[in-house]
Amino acid sequence: ADKKSNMVIPIHDEISFDIYEGEEWVIPELRRIMQNAFHWSLIPVTAGVELTRTSWSTKEDYVS
Repeated sequence: ADKKSNMVIPIHDEISFDIYEGEEWVIPELRRIMQNAFHWSLIPVTAGVELTRTSWSTKEDYVS
């Protein structure tokens, strides 16, 4: 693989990823993939993104 970033664990309705420095460009792409996963659905699917550099207790909304 040519990237270090990877999915760590799916938890209920969330997916945790480790995104390595320099690979931040994958964040909007991951959001797009997740929102289009159910393209056949009549109900739009949205995906929120939160970031942290330490632990889940310090998560902040991702602003692209």
